Amino acid sequence: MAKTELGKTLSDEELNDIHAFLLTLTGDISDEKKVVPVLF
Repeated sequence: MAKTELGKTLSDEELNDIHAFLLTLTGDISDEKKVVPVLF
């Protein structure tokens, strides 16, 4: 689908990031993804 819509092949990491984003729209997200890194 990405090849058709975007004209490129997405990596597994990119697909996982998109999947995680879409899950946030429904309120479902793992605790691991909720951690925000602290920058000093």
